[in-house]
Amino acid sequence: MTLWDVLTIASGSAAFAGAWTAAKHAQFQPRSIVVALLGGLVIGACCIWSVHQMGRKVFGWLHPWLEREDKPSFHTELVVAAVYGATVLVWYPSSFFLGHWLTKMLLELLP
Repeated sequence: MTLWDVLTIASGSAAFAGAWTAAKHAQFQPRSIVVALLGGLVIGACCIWSVHQMGRKVFGWLHPWLEREDKPSFHTELVVAAVYGATVLVWYPSSFFLGHWLTKMLLELLP
C-alpha cells in the first residue's frame, strides 16, 4: 500500500464524516442515520474513485519527468510533495463539504 492509497482512502472517509456530521445536525433521527450511511458510502466511493483517477493521470503525466537523470533528486521530492500537499489541502475539505452538503440536501428532501 502506497501513500497515495492511504490519501485516497482518507478522502473517502472525509466524505463519510461530512455525511455523518449532516446527520448529527438533524438530531440523529433514524432516517437521518440511514441517509447518512448510504449517502456517505456513495459519496465516499465517488471521491475515492475520482482521487484514484486523478492520481493515475497526474503521476502518468509526471512519470517521464520524474524518471529523467539530468535533474537533482530534490526536484522529484518537491514535485511529489506538492502533489500530495495539494491533495490534502484541496481534496479533503472538498470531499468533506460534498458529503455534508449533499447529505443535508437529501435530508431536506425527505419528509
